[in-house]
Amino acid sequence: MAAPATAAPWPTSNVNATYNGYYPEQSGWDLRSINAFCAPWDASQPLWWRQQFGWAGLCEPWLGTSTSYGYCGTCINVTNRATGKWIVARIVDKCTGGSVELDYETVFSKIDDSDGHGFDKGYLKVDYKFISCYRASRPGGAEPGRM
Repeated sequence: MAAPATAAPWPTSNVNATYNGYYPEQSGWDLRSINAFCAPWDASQPLWWRQQFGWAGLCEPWLGTSTSYGYCGTCINVTNRATGKWIVARIVDKCTGGSVELDYETVFSKIDDSDGHGFDKGYLKVDYKFISCYRASRPGGAEPGRM
């Protein structure tokens, strides 16, 4: 599977990040049980791999094409523009609207505004970028600005 380019061919700065209830823990981290777009390619990954990062869906127009599976399993660093809080998430699904859809428990709630305004509004304004999942899993590897 080809890794995505380091710069996405669409806007990744000051975009809306919505939330979804993928409920990975309740599903046993099973991509098939949530009908994730990436399940055909990533559902057989080891459990540690599926648990390594919270889950996200990418909401760009190209998703669903014959080449969009190349983004499955990749990682993004998502930063809340209002607070500077950030987290690494793994792409497991596609979605509509917004730019990125974050699992509420494992990603969105971790970077939501301290007053919960993101939850109330249904979205956060974020910047995101593709990063190396391997580097993100190492101490200091997920620092904002690192590739």
